[in-house]
Amino acid sequence: MSEALDYLMQARPEAMQAYFKFLKLAGQRLDPRTRAIISVITKVDNQTPAGFRQYLKRALQEGVSAAEILDALLLAFPTLGLTKIVWAVDQLLEMDLPEFRLAASQQGKTDLPVWRDLVRFAELQSDRIHCFAANGRHVFVTLRDGEALVWDGVCPHRQIHFKPEDVTGETLVCHGHGHVFDLRTGLGVANTGESLRRLESRVCGEHLQITGG
Repeated sequence: MSEALDYLMQARPEAMQAYFKFLKLAGQRLDPRTRAIISVITKVDNQTPAGFRQYLKRALQEGVSAAEILDALLLAFPTLGLTKIVWAVDQLLEMDLPEFRLAASQQGKTDLPVWRDLVRFAELQSDRIHCFAANGRHVFVTLRDGEALVWDGVCPHRQIHFKPEDVTGETLVCHGHGHVFDLRTGLGVANTGESLRRLESRVCGEHLQITGG
């Protein structure tokens, strides 16, 4: 939540609580993915960069694919127009999200991920956090019940790229704003409501693989 919304929540709590209740009730019959897509389109229509980035990340966390985001933008062409759609694409390219880099490199085959070796699975240890360079950033890997969890090394708050030295034990502390994340779960410790984005991964042969360019 922005500082402005924090201020309004404190200065006019009744009005703001009613507003957020209205938003929740207005979409209660829609599934989370549909609500997320509609929210992205409204931010494109208003051309609000911070809101667009926030709701785009939320849509991806809800399982909306890059292909579906692009389809929704084009489907809304009658109301958005080409200028706003191009603005939205500029925003998502600046965010440098792996899903959309893959969409560009595959030239429309966004549903067919490109898998790349990250590390030999046998080299992973359950009692430590592993950090690797991948897709132009760092990713963090932990084992939970024999399953590898791969977390994107970008802060969901303001897109700051994490560094290996940001890890302390099983927590990750953003060097930009001090936000703390539990690398066992990806959840924010004090900053509730924020979470690291889990990257799609698989074990193929001897290697742990992730998608991306």
